[in-house]
Amino acid sequence: ERLEYIEWLYPIYFIYKQQKLNSFLEPRFYFNPTKGYYHKENHFTADKLRTHLGVLIQVLRKLVLPTVPYGFEKNDLLEIKSRIEQQIIDYIKSHIKDVPEEGRIDLFDYNKEWGFKNSEKEALFPQIARALNWFENKEVFVEAIIKSQDIVKILTIAEWITSEGVKRRLIEKIQQSDIKSFLEETLWVPQVQQVLLRISQYPELISHIERIVEFWEQNVSKKKQEYEVQLFQTRMLLAYFKKDEKELDAIHQPSKSAVVGVRELPHVDHKRFYSALIRLERDPSSSFAIFHQLCTQYPQYPVFALNRMAAKINMAMEEKNDLSLYREAL
Repeated sequence: ERLEYIEWLYPIYFIYKQQKLNSFLEPRFYFNPTKGYYHKENHFTADKLRTHLGVLIQVLRKLVLPTVPYGFEKNDLLEIKSRIEQQIIDYIKSHIKDVPEEGRIDLFDYNKEWGFKNSEKEALFPQIARALNWFENKEVFVEAIIKSQDIVKILTIAEWITSEGVKRRLIEKIQQSDIKSFLEETLWVPQVQQVLLRISQYPELISHIERIVEFWEQNVSKKKQEYEVQLFQTRMLLAYFKKDEKELDAIHQPSKSAVVGVRELPHVDHKRFYSALIRLERDPSSSFAIFHQLCTQYPQYPVFALNRMAAKINMAMEEKNDLSLYREAL
């Protein structure tokens, strides 16, 4: 954590000018080939390499700023940026999955990343996923992630990447993936939970979401109230993706509590929200009435007011662009 307080760009620029940049980018990290996954020395070395990657990301953040520090040459900074990007790619290609017999260890193993869940500090892989947007050569990085066939990592990159073309490739890879094998091989419930949360953002992955929901209902949902609530929320989202209000009505509410999450929105009203979303285009008057009631009950939720406005606009369009309804919407 203390490393964040160092202005890394200045010593890195000095190192570059002394023609010693390679020594900084490639410190000697040795991994021992082993027969099994658990090897104390290798995991300690992996933690050191993760710290090193964190420093490289900090330098990149400075290098993408539009201002050039006094006395620095812009072309030199571009050269440093290019070499740091390539070094990160090399580390990713070598250590994106566990191959212990070759002395390769997954630097972004779920256990390592999960340790940041209750920390103010962000896990490393999301930082790298966001930094990918600054890379000149994104394709090599993305290809390494795709070859790993790691659903969690692919979804993480898809969440942060701004290129629609790259995002589409990643989603297509998820569509081709064997979600059943992933669920059977995953031992950690939080890992399945993370995939469920992220994959639920993509309507084009409905079949995969349904498979995970089925697994979640059979193997996880009864273990904690939190898991049962998440099942309820995801089923409602699926019904919305399908625009199927009958399916939405058939969803059973969690049994133990009448409240969803910390914002105290009752399950019944959460369901009404999705019902109004489904009706937004085909029955905007009914949708408007529901959103108006929700706005009155819960004025602290701006999403209800925004959707109420959208419903009123759809009503105006149905009435041949009635200007009075447009004014009401605004």
